[in-house]
Amino acid sequence: MWKHTCQCLILLALASLPCAHPTQAAMMVKDAEEQIHLITDARDIWDLSEPGMDTVGYMCSDLDGNGRLEILVAESGGSGLHTYTKIYEVNEAKDALIPCGRSWPDARSEADIMMTNYVPMSVNGIDGIQWYSFTDEYRDGAEYGTANLALSLQDGTLHAKTIATTHTFYDDAGRPHVSYENAAGASISEKAYHKTLENVFAHSETTLISFPWLIYHRDTFHEWKEKSPTDIYTMLLDTYLNFSGEKEGMG
Repeated sequence: MWKHTCQCLILLALASLPCAHPTQAAMMVKDAEEQIHLITDARDIWDLSEPGMDTVGYMCSDLDGNGRLEILVAESGGSGLHTYTKIYEVNEAKDALIPCGRSWPDARSEADIMMTNYVPMSVNGIDGIQWYSFTDEYRDGAEYGTANLALSLQDGTLHAKTIATTHTFYDDAGRPHVSYENAAGASISEKAYHKTLENVFAHSETTLISFPWLIYHRDTFHEWKEKSPTDIYTMLLDTYLNFSGEKEGMG
């Protein structure tokens, strides 16, 4: 229950941001179909032969708005709610896929990118960088916490910045205690914590972007493996159309 509460808090904070509304800021890439054909043909590069964790998700996007699509591949599971994401982007010549790098060590915990269907995207009018806000839930025995993170794909590298964190622990009497910290690690009040998203992106235009994952679990992963190239293409195209907002426009 607490993890869903944290997601709701992000959306509540988003509602107070300027220009926040459930729409799409992305523009449909003109050659999206050709690029998704390329992604489908390169399935052996990005597809997981066997899931290493409980849940696997796939979707196509244009996170940085450069007109070159990506295939997002995420795995999640474990008692600590771990999520690991890989991104492959169409190259400039649009004839191959290249893996995207990350600005943090592999051992670091990552955003739970598959946990919600709509994600706040904030664009700063100065640099035009697109930041997507997620949560990263973790558990450590009876203790648990949340990191509010923003992700951005820039020049083939996925960047992450911490917005704020919470940590819940229990004393010897079994009473829960919650602490709140800002991005610098300084202790803040609960009220200040709930305004961090608003403050960080106060000078940005924020919209809600659809993240329409194709999600499979261990007991259904065989269904994904049995999909034909035509099926994969159609499904990935559908995820991109939802991400770009074109799916709604077709109704």
